[in-house]
Formats: sequence, structure tokens, C-alpha cells
Amino acid sequence: MVKVLICGDIIGPTSWKCLCERLATLQESHGPFDVLFLVGKLFQDENDYLECVKVIQLTLPTYFYDRTGIPLDILYNSMHQIVPEIIEPTKYLPKNLFLLKNSTTAPNINIGISNIHGLVVGFINNSTKMNDNTKIMDEIKEITSKPMYKGCDIVLSSEWPYEIHQFIPITELDFLKENHVSISRGSTLVSDCVEMLRPRYHFAGHCDIYYQRSPYSNNIDDMISPVTRFISLASVSDSKEKSKKYLHALALEPISNLSNDDIKQKPDNTTENPYVKVTGSSVQPVAKRFKFDDSHVNTGAMFYGSNGLTHNAPSDTSKILFIGNVPRSATENVLLKALPGAKSIRKVDGKSYIFVEFNDHQAARAVYLESTTVGIIVEGRTLSVGWAKDKESNMNNNLQLQPTDSDSKTLFIGNLCSQVSLDDIRKLFHAYTNLNIIRPEGRDYSFLEFNSHTDATEVVSSTQPYILGGNQLIIAWAKGKPADRVVSSTHQQDCWFCLASPSIKTHLICSVGEYVYIAMPKGSVTDLHVLIAPIECVPNRLHLTAIAKDELIRYEKAINSMLNTRRLYPVVFERAIRTKCKDHMQQHIVPISYEDVKAGSFQAFLKTISNYKLSFHEISSAEQDIDTVVLTMPGGPYQEFFYISIPVLDDGKKDVVYRRFVYLHEEKSRFQMSLGNEICANIIGQPERGNWKNCVLDDESEAKLTEAFINKFGPYDPMRVEA
Repeated sequence: MVKVLICGDIIGPTSWKCLCERLATLQESHGPFDVLFLVGKLFQDENDYLECVKVIQLTLPTYFYDRTGIPLDILYNSMHQIVPEIIEPTKYLPKNLFLLKNSTTAPNINIGISNIHGLVVGFINNSTKMNDNTKIMDEIKEITSKPMYKGCDIVLSSEWPYEIHQFIPITELDFLKENHVSISRGSTLVSDCVEMLRPRYHFAGHCDIYYQRSPYSNNIDDMISPVTRFISLASVSDSKEKSKKYLHALALEPISNLSNDDIKQKPDNTTENPYVKVTGSSVQPVAKRFKFDDSHVNTGAMFYGSNGLTHNAPSDTSKILFIGNVPRSATENVLLKALPGAKSIRKVDGKSYIFVEFNDHQAARAVYLESTTVGIIVEGRTLSVGWAKDKESNMNNNLQLQPTDSDSKTLFIGNLCSQVSLDDIRKLFHAYTNLNIIRPEGRDYSFLEFNSHTDATEVVSSTQPYILGGNQLIIAWAKGKPADRVVSSTHQQDCWFCLASPSIKTHLICSVGEYVYIAMPKGSVTDLHVLIAPIECVPNRLHLTAIAKDELIRYEKAINSMLNTRRLYPVVFERAIRTKCKDHMQQHIVPISYEDVKAGSFQAFLKTISNYKLSFHEISSAEQDIDTVVLTMPGGPYQEFFYISIPVLDDGKKDVVYRRFVYLHEEKSRFQMSLGNEICANIIGQPERGNWKNCVLDDESEAKLTEAFINKFGPYDPMRVEA
């Protein structure tokens, strides 16, 4: 058993002193530890190195890979094992500090694999510019593709891996958001290396946050691999907050000593592999990119941008800064003294960050520049400073101030207090008739759909504030393009799915309720493939009335009851992506057999979406409604999405459970309209049926197929049973 410590970034002599003192204490109380690994940056430059070595007193062998700031002659002496006794002590690294070396034959000092104390340790340093990684990537691929390779013990990287957020639970997404970490951060170089190395533990620095991801699976085909636990470590500090944990301890039996059963063990919360790529007919660990463009690292941010901070002022008048890593013990007077020109400070309960408003833009900019050059320290902690989205920029950047087109009639209403009910909102806007209110549960906003564009314009243009529950409401146009909800005669003629349309194929209709109906789709994937559609022409489920949604659910339950008696399991999907034609909601239900589920329904899903490079969010909570999930997204009631529910085998059991995923479509992005059919066709092992045109029958054959379904569904049909 090897006792290991792993440490985050170290910034300055104070941090080095803090670390060394902590190590000495741990060695006495919980030691002895065998080795320490440093995952991030040690020194800022040569001057910083010369200052830090004065306080470095390491009590155990310590390995690093980031060479930034270390003088070249010292680095040379260390790399070539020049004996310290024959040169000046100042020309050698401090005692017990060693550079990790690549044990492969490829000449690369940024990426490699080493054997330390019997542990197989990989390292990836992309903090410096690298032009060609072809040889080392080829060699790693060759090593890791051999049958005897079962994974490594630890991987260390200076940056997070790209796409690490895929498949994580909502609670972890919320944690990243609360701590201003962009889910789009990370390096493709790191994710490609880690995908091949398949470590038991992957540690990363650079983000100044402690975060432990749910373990993910590395099981690919029949290869023996461990699950990977990704852990981000904060920078060294004296903070006692859990989110600032910088030191992690492990007691590891080297993977080479473990049995295959021990290696393959999976915790209950294991997720799918976030980096999965597909080639041919089976999932393989591949590294297609050998020369990497680091401009891909952490571009665009869903939350707060690069490194969790916004480095460009939203406008020339912005005067509010976001400041993180603030000691909770720091008083307002202490903070005001450290931030010249500060006018007011807004603290967030239980958080280590604040928002500071300055007297003017120049004062705010001066503090920001000071933080990026010499740094601002309060009670021994270096503040993280970035531009906040002040009220003015927030209005310009986050709210839709102009309608998407001349027919827009839906408004976003924000700053609602939790006590406000739908009736309260309706009373406030009592002057407007036929008001449709959509309010996601537990949120402080609603979407109000007015009877006309004129009514909506009148409200959003009002100079008088709207007050409700003591709060002044924030009012703007809803994002996204509005959907045509008017069922006009022209619309009926253009829509294939409106019952009043002369274009509808009546011989495909199976059952008609008051608000929705069931029909066989043209070019069905299987003989029992049906769709449920509303009689009213609405674009997706978000626009269904409550009574129509209830009837849809009753139909869905009835179909499931029929399938249960045949031991069939439904794949359910809805494609709410706009087309050139009229958009009419359809929820497809495609039954598959237990054998199809067992053969790898989820793997077929992954294979299909990987072909189109689509990112899906998993809806982890069984109680969470897809409507609420989509409504909370930027497009609101007009969000374009693809939703799917897939039957899969419960891990390690024979029971079938359902996993739900949603893809959120962005305007101008490409989407494969036949995706739902393709997923189902791949699941049943008949990929040619993914194209509906390959499955079209003549009218007589379609009518027989419909009649056969009606006969099977009849005993369960809620309309026939109720009659």
C-alpha cells in the first residue's frame, strides 16, 4: 500500500511556507506518507522561484511536471541527475523536489508516464505551448491498447479535461454554477490523454476550487479498466472552506497488484464516460487529434467565463467588480481599505465572494488592473477579481429588449417573490384578456403570453414600474422565436398533423380523444411505433394546455400497459426543432424487446449521438418534469429541444430502468431531423430503418398495420374504455 498526497497550485512564498508546515504536521499525525505529487504551477517566474526556495523544506519525496519559472541550468542539473555535492546548492532543486520524467521512448517532457513507488502515474502539462505531440500520443495509444494494459493509478494535469461535465448530476452542475466554473472549460489535449490512460484517479489544478466529480466508467467493449474519479484541487491557502481544499490523501495498492474483479468494481453513482467517441461499429478509445490548438481551451462560458472570471468590462461605464476568495472574517472596513474607490459592498450569505460597486469606471478598472499585476491580498488571501455584470450591462446582455419579430407576444417577467401566485400575476395584468402564464416551479420568473403583439408591447414599453409582492418586476421580451399557435384554415392546410387538414392521412389514425390523438407515423421503425399528437396545432409540449397534457399522459400510460403484457419497453422521444414546414408536436413511442435492451440500448444511443457530435443533459431526478427542465433554459417557452427516454438495464441487475436526456438546440446549429428514428433503429440492430423513407409502405399496407395496432390497443384505449 502506497500512501500518497496530491497538492494543488502553489502561488508565492507564503503558499510554499503554508504547504511545508502542513506537510510536517501531517507526517507526524497521519504519516508517514510515501510521496507527494504537485498538479499545477509551482512558480510564476525566475524571481518567484528564487524567493520561494528560501522557504521550501519538504519532508517527503515530491514530484512535479510544470517547469515554469525554474532557471534552465537548475532544470538541466535535475533532469540529468547531476550530483548536488559537486555543484553549488543553489544550482540544484530544493531537497526532495523531483521532476517527473517520461519513461516512454518518445522525446516529450510535457506528456508522459512514470513509475513512482510502484504506481503508474501519467502527467499532462499544457500550460506551455506545445507544437507536436504526435510521437508521444502514438506511443501512449500503443501502450494503452495492449490487452495487458488495465489502466493507470493516477493522472496529473495542469488543466481540466474538456467535456468533464457530461452526464454529471444536476446537483454537481449547480455546484459548478454557484462557484462560477464554466462547464465549457477544459483542454481537449487532457481529455484525449485521459481517455486513453484510463486512470483510477485524475487530479487537476488551475481552477482554484475543490470539486470531486461522480466516478465515471472506462469500460470499453471487453477491456478491463477501473472507474475514474476526477478531483480538482484548489490553490494552497490557509482557508478552512471545503471548496478551497488543496491537499488530498490516498492509500493505494498499485493497479498492477489488483485482481481483475477489484479493478472492475463500480460505485453506485458511476456515470457514463464523458469523453466517449465512436469509430466503426464499436466504441474504442481513440485519439484523433495529435496536434492541438490551445485556443480551444475554455472558450465561451455557460456560467462566468474563462477561469470563472470575466476579464473584459461589459461597457465603458461598468463600475461593479466580482471579487472572490474573500475571507469570511474580513469586515467591510477592511475590504473598503483594500479596494480604493469602493462605494458599496454586497456580500452573499454563506459565500466567499462579494460584489463591489465603485465611484466610477476608472476606480473599478484601477483595482482590476492592480489585481492582475501585483495582486490584492486581504488577511493573507489573494483576491480573485473580475468584472461583474452590473445592472446596465445585465439589461443589455441578458434581457431581450427587442421582440424577435413583429408577431412576438410573450414577455419574460423576472424578480418575482416566492409568495406570488399565478392569480396575483393575473390580477396585476387584469387589463389584458386571454393571458397565458407559464411559471416554472420554484423559479423567480414567469413567461406571459398576451393575446396580441400590441398588448405585449404596451406592457414592456410602460414607463410606470410594475410592483408585485413588494418587488419591482423586471420585464423584457422572451427569448426565442415565437411559435404560431393560431389554428387558421391556412395553417391546417399546411400542417400534416392537424386533424382538420385535408393533407392528413386518416388511414393512419388509431384513436382520437378530446385534445390529443394517436396515429401510426409514415415509415415507422417497428410495427408498434406510434405517435401521440395534440389536436390543436402547437409546436411542442410546453404549449399544451393542462387538460391536453393530462390526456396525453393517459394515452401514454395506456400504451405502456399494452406493451407491458408483451414484455416490450418504450423508447419515447419528442423533436421540438423548427422546420421549414409548420411545427406540430409529436411524441413518438417505439417499443423494443428485452433482448434489445440487454444487447446495449444505451451504447446504441451513445453511438448515434456521437456521430453528430451532440451534447445531451441527463435528467437525473425521476420526479423532474421535462417541461420544467426546458423552461429554465435560455429559450424559455420557445426553446428548441430534443427529448428522449431510453430503457436500459439497471447496472449489475436484470431490471429495466429508464434514463432521460435532453438536447438543447441553438439557432444556426445543425440537427439531424431523423435522430429519434436512427437511435431506435440502431437499438434494434436495423440501422437502415433509421431513414423513414426506407420504411414507407403503400396506403393499403399502412391501413392494415394501423388496424392491427387498433386491435391490440383496443382493450387499453382510454377513449374506448371510458365509452
